[in-house]
Amino acid sequence: IILKNHGTVSFGKDLVDAYWKTEILDAYCRILLLSKQLGPPEYLNEQKSRELLDLKKKLGFDDPRFHNENCDLCGNSAFRDGYKEQIPVQRAFPKAPDFPGYLQEPAYAKQSSCSTPAAVSDDVVKMITDQVLAALSARA
Repeated sequence: IILKNHGTVSFGKDLVDAYWKTEILDAYCRILLLSKQLGPPEYLNEQKSRELLDLKKKLGFDDPRFHNENCDLCGNSAFRDGYKEQIPVQRAFPKAPDFPGYLQEPAYAKQSSCSTPAAVSDDVVKMITDQVLAALSARA
């Protein structure tokens, strides 16, 4: 938990667990501040995000997104429902994209691999090839 004008509060199963969560949060905040100097964040797409979560699972790390059906992939809305007075608004960085939860079918699996008919693609390839060959012939 980050408290305005106070710092952070961490809790865990014991003191060491809480301490390491504080260290991780501190490092994460420092990385965000430093990386903001390079420009706005470029979020991973859904497929790359799932690959990272698959690796995390393979390495034996647990994550709430592995167990909750309606948990979005980025996990960026997990704490908003508890606020009644003032809903937190993200201001420092652009909002992360919304993807289906880890336990749900990926959005990219629902879409066809290509929306362009094969005949149109072949015509475009032939047209480009003809133009390249004509340009090469003109140079010779």
